[in-house]
Amino acid sequence: KLTRGDVAGALAQIDGLLAKQPTLADAHEFRGDLLMRQREAKPALAAYREALKLESGHARARAGAVRALMADQQTDAALAELAEMVKLHPGTPQTLYLQAQMALSRNEPAKAREHMQQLLRMTPDSPAALELGGAIELANNATVQAETMLARAVQLSPQLPLARRLLVSTYLRTGQVDRAIGALPPDLLKNSDDAGLLAVAGQAY
Repeated sequence: KLTRGDVAGALAQIDGLLAKQPTLADAHEFRGDLLMRQREAKPALAAYREALKLESGHARARAGAVRALMADQQTDAALAELAEMVKLHPGTPQTLYLQAQMALSRNEPAKAREHMQQLLRMTPDSPAALELGGAIELANNATVQAETMLARAVQLSPQLPLARRLLVSTYLRTGQVDRAIGALPPDLLKNSDDAGLLAVAGQAY
């Protein structure tokens, strides 16, 4: 159901499963992921917390809790949760990604780059890691590196909206207007609900 874009249907199935088997940590974690897709950070956090009650070492649930707290602007709580993740799951790609993301959100681009470089050594072809890496390089005013990472991210996963938007922005920042327009999806005006991408498209044109 989720693959077909039916988030509500997937959530209904998970709720039905949990009504019968409420002690499945993976199901609570996946329920949190579905709620995050619906931009419901607080209920998602509750689902991740339930998964962690059942399985304290559940790395995906811990990561989900960090993301939910960040989305809900609870920075101190997110930092505390991330510290617990670093203690329990140090040096994993998921932990490094969140460390880099947190540092970037706290306006610590140098620290974010340090975590990002470790992450990319482990997962050099991860579109999500390359997307975050491009954002971090932009924050460090390293436009050449940002362009390389973002172009690779879009090549590997054309549906990444942030990577494409940042790539267009990078081209504009470096005066490459034709490349910025060329990086826009051809069906942008018909199929985009991304206001940020539409905005940078307007700047390019």
